[in-house]
Amino acid sequence: MKKKVNLITICLIFSLFIGGCKKEPQLFKFYFQDNAKSVRGNLTLNQSYQEQTILWKSSNPSIIEIVDYGSGRIYGVVTQGESDQKVTLQAIIDNKTYTYKLTVKALTDDEFYNFYPAVKDLNHVFKILTYEDTLELFSSGTHLLYLGFPPCPWCIEYVYYYNLVAKNLGVEVINYYDMRSIRQIELIAGEMRLNLEFQALIDLISAEHLSQIERDDKVYDWLFAPSLLLISNGEVIGSLNGGFKDHIATEATLNKQQEKEFKSELEKLFKKYLNALK
Repeated sequence: MKKKVNLITICLIFSLFIGGCKKEPQLFKFYFQDNAKSVRGNLTLNQSYQEQTILWKSSNPSIIEIVDYGSGRIYGVVTQGESDQKVTLQAIIDNKTYTYKLTVKALTDDEFYNFYPAVKDLNHVFKILTYEDTLELFSSGTHLLYLGFPPCPWCIEYVYYYNLVAKNLGVEVINYYDMRSIRQIELIAGEMRLNLEFQALIDLISAEHLSQIERDDKVYDWLFAPSLLLISNGEVIGSLNGGFKDHIATEATLNKQQEKEFKSELEKLFKKYLNALK
């Protein structure tokens, strides 16, 4: 009788173990959040699972709002406040509901840290500049300048590597300017031109460190986001412009090989900067 009880117990434990180990699907992407339940930036939400449409619900839309931007993309748009906020997301698929309990972290006094959830380090190397301060970098000295903006998925991801590699090599400051508002093509004096402030910035950078775009059969010099520039004595002497080769940040993070190569490119640029300081 004792052997039978033990056998039944073992079977029950095994079945519970099998059931208990079955993980809920991760139906959204955290990218570079602090951890699996701590949120400081927007989430990319899946639209379907096992060929079924997902209906997303938020317990507090003022903190995490479900937004469909079209083109097959749904986001949990995060709004941070002065204190941590608990929010529950539900993914309803047919008659089954998956529940995710999240904490939206409070804002800090560090704007760059707030803007970029990939930077998990409050002791990071980034310094926010005004437009005027940014142009001043081209007057004298040796500087690193990162040009980008938070909604850019490449920017959100790459600042993690900028900070990591820079600190490993002893780089103390990477200057940052949010170029989103000026990186525009506008109607000026009856002609489509670059925004005047953006044009003034472009004019300070030699062609080899610029990209180009075509709009309505007209070609413009351009800076893709993110752009990381090395400036020495008023001249750009090194740069990484735009996304890393073959990396589509809206679809996936850098794979292991891309990450290795990207870190290597950053190391080369940062070592060149450190040598220019001597």
